[in-house]
Amino acid sequence: MSTVTDVAEGEPTVARAGVKSSVRTLEILETLSRSNEKRSVATLSRELSIPKSSLHGLLRTMESMGWLETDGTGTLFGLGLRALVLGNAYIESDDVVGMAQPVLDSLAEFTGETVHLGRLDGSDVVYLAKRESRHTLRLFSAVGRRLPAHATALGKAILARLPDEDVDARLEFPSRA
Repeated sequence: MSTVTDVAEGEPTVARAGVKSSVRTLEILETLSRSNEKRSVATLSRELSIPKSSLHGLLRTMESMGWLETDGTGTLFGLGLRALVLGNAYIESDDVVGMAQPVLDSLAEFTGETVHLGRLDGSDVVYLAKRESRHTLRLFSAVGRRLPAHATALGKAILARLPDEDVDARLEFPSRA
């Protein structure tokens, strides 16, 4: 990462490579996607190290475009409907998800249990498809949900197929001796 000086505020901020406003917009979406709670400008400013004046303009633009929504007071921000539409478009266009549909259906029918398809993203597993159990007592999960891979059965199964050094790198373990 490199340090970039914010022209509007004159404050140093840490930014990833790329167009600063685009990076900030994506960081806002990623931050809001990790929690079900809406956040204020002050909270987001602190979490993202973005000056409030710069952040406010980004948030209002994203809100006007449907990427963010506010609470009744207009002061707390959360993901908007466009984020859901984008996520669904990803799932619908993913070739693996499409090819796995019949397998998921067969497994769910055969076992009567909940069946998931997921993909590793860093140290997390992200659920891409799901078939519900036919039992009344069920596991709560949702497509699009991100959970630590080491804490889920699906994540553990995926990690078990990787070489030890890949697992160590993903889970940030020190190298094995």
